[in-house]
Amino acid sequence: MAPYEFGFRGLGFGMISALINIASISAKAALALIATILIVPGLGIAATVWYMRRRRARKLRPEIALEALNQRYALGEIGRSEYLQNRDDILAAQRTASSASAGSRQ
Repeated sequence: MAPYEFGFRGLGFGMISALINIASISAKAALALIATILIVPGLGIAATVWYMRRRRARKLRPEIALEALNQRYALGEIGRSEYLQNRDDILAAQRTASSASAGSRQ
C-alpha cells in the first residue's frame, strides 16, 4: 500500500488540497489588504481632524486673551496704561501670526 493511498492525495485530490491552501493564504492576504485599506484612511482622517482642531485653537487664543484682558480692565484689576500696553502686545502678536500664516500659504 502506498503511503498516500488514503486521504486527499491518494484519491487524486492533491491539486484541490493545494488550491485550498493557496486560497487560505490569499484570504489572509485579502483580509490584511482590506484592513490596510480601512485603517490607513482612518488614520489620515483622524490626523486631519486633530490638526484642524489644533490650528483652530491657536487662532482663537488672541481673542480669548483680549476677552480676559477686557474683563480684567472692566473689573478694575488693571489700569488704563497696562490695559493699552497689553492690548497692543496681543494685537501685534495676532498680526504677526496672521502674516506668517498668510506667507506660508503662498
